[in-house]
Amino acid sequence: MNTTIIKILLVAGLFGMGACNPGAKKQTTDAESQEIIYLPDVAVNKPEASGDKWPVVLFFDAQARGVQFINAFGASLSDAGFGVVASNQWKNGTSGAMSQKIVKKMLARAASEGADMNQVYVAGFSGGGRFAQVLAQSGLSVQGVISLGAGGAAKKINNKPVVFIAGMSDFNLREALQYALTDQYHEPDLCMVFDGGHEWPPADVFMAALSWCKNPGTDLAFSSKDTTLQQLNHYFLLKSKGDNAIQNNQGIGKQVEPMLEQLKKEFAEELKIQNELKRNFGTNSKGFWLQWLDKIEQSGNSMYFQARVRQYMSLLQYMAVDNYIRQQQFAKAEQSLDIYRRIAPRNPDVEFLAAKRFLKMGKNKVALKKLNEAVEKGYNKYQIISKSEFSRKLSDSNDFILTLKQIYPDKKTY
Repeated sequence: MNTTIIKILLVAGLFGMGACNPGAKKQTTDAESQEIIYLPDVAVNKPEASGDKWPVVLFFDAQARGVQFINAFGASLSDAGFGVVASNQWKNGTSGAMSQKIVKKMLARAASEGADMNQVYVAGFSGGGRFAQVLAQSGLSVQGVISLGAGGAAKKINNKPVVFIAGMSDFNLREALQYALTDQYHEPDLCMVFDGGHEWPPADVFMAALSWCKNPGTDLAFSSKDTTLQQLNHYFLLKSKGDNAIQNNQGIGKQVEPMLEQLKKEFAEELKIQNELKRNFGTNSKGFWLQWLDKIEQSGNSMYFQARVRQYMSLLQYMAVDNYIRQQQFAKAEQSLDIYRRIAPRNPDVEFLAAKRFLKMGKNKVALKKLNEAVEKGYNKYQIISKSEFSRKLSDSNDFILTLKQIYPDKKTY
């Protein structure tokens, strides 16, 4: 790997907050539950009907959910003739050296399994999406980039297509759409939205993005149940194709114009709110945060707007609680956890952090109880739990292993 790649890896930001889907529970025998299973750094899914060489998607996730990505998208990609090489390394490395190491492993594994290294596509979620964009500038023979839940600058990456995808409730929506709202936005790039938050998109949306990367300018075969989102995606598609496409479809422009104006207005307001919340990041006064919740709910803005701001507030609380736990300021951590629960009562990360707090305090039984509550709510970040202080302190606990087994991904996927 050349020095350019190394420098790029050193500056790539990999932090992100992933959304969770409940994992399927498994029946586990006593014999199977005696040790923690550590996933390999790299997960691979080859297309079933592959020839001598097949195109490959390299996938990066801010929470390193490589196997989970294959479980969710592997079948669709295989049907289209694509293989996947995905990272299970937590945050894909916390340093440039670690990132370089995992990328080299992924490339070597892809080549050894039969991938066509001249048909490499990179994709990533949140911080992994930013990483994928940076990696595509490294000299690697990348044919296209798919950035999920993260935007980028209005510039070409080696003149290769870049598709930005974000949920309408994603706190990164403004970042993801900033390019599409400029006059510089055009083919081969594309922006797409779906009805969701800071999470992976539906499989048909991801596959449509990959189809665009292969053939920029083509029509896309996916739809949204929400008519307004369908219109918005159609507009972004036409705008990407150029001025003539918009002029030949003036009706869609008139349909979407009010929505775009509303989005721009909301984005401006979001930016002001985010800046205010960041300035008060260290404030763990419940009154301050609940007052902001009331303001948001009474703003008269769309439900998407409210969800985006609440998600951003959740992100700040996650960071605050995690920071207090690391500093062993347990009383402050509990205060921020109480605020976090009010902002995002169904978010499993709340109970995971509560478990982490008790674990750090030496209350292992209570920590395990809270961890189970997090899993019941949908916490499925196996890679994080298995490589964290939980596994170091609870590895001898059969109950802990059973908890891990509830979210353990299917072995066949790696």
